[in-house]
Amino acid sequence: MSLEMQVFAPSADDSLIPRWVERLNGLGMRCEIHPTFSFQTHTGFLPFKVEIEKPHHKELLGRSFLTGFEFYMREFDLAQELDAVRPKPTFFDRLKGKKAEPLFF
Repeated sequence: MSLEMQVFAPSADDSLIPRWVERLNGLGMRCEIHPTFSFQTHTGFLPFKVEIEKPHHKELLGRSFLTGFEFYMREFDLAQELDAVRPKPTFFDRLKGKKAEPLFF
């Protein structure tokens, strides 16, 4: 199973990492992000170590699991993205004075 999630934020810097881990730990698990992780330099698989604090299955108690996800960060400009997918008027449309239809987000 897989899930692709795109998150758009005005900025992200490494000062968010402790708060991120704190929020994850508030979900009934102990999490550790790979110690060399940085929002500025990391691309690819981002490993996490997770231990469930109160598992429903006793055999999971005290066991650590290695998990993670693919992490990529890039600049995003909504106007550029919309322009890239906006249908361009054909030669004949331009001759007739037809304008490109606006796209709405």
